[in-house]
Amino acid sequence: MFHIETNMIDIELALSWGNKDFYWLNLEKSKGVDLDGLVYAKEVDMQRDVTLHRWYADKGRQDIKSNKHVTYELTMDFIKNATDLVIPIFQVYFDD
Repeated sequence: MFHIETNMIDIELALSWGNKDFYWLNLEKSKGVDLDGLVYAKEVDMQRDVTLHRWYADKGRQDIKSNKHVTYELTMDFIKNATDLVIPIFQVYFDD
């Protein structure tokens, strides 16, 4: 059940986001970077290409109202908390 609801939320967020065209365009222009041997640019570029050209291809809006474990509200809370955690880390990394 968890993975089904997670996939549905992921697809719904990607397809319904008001600024998605702006972000998809910038994602398409982006170039991966190496991060201290943890993530390599080639891997980032491959994931970008999968996201842009395969992950959401032929997918439609999802009916997530009946999700019990992975809800829109919980997902948005997670995104906010994760963003609040990682932004300072990236600021230190990229400000050097």
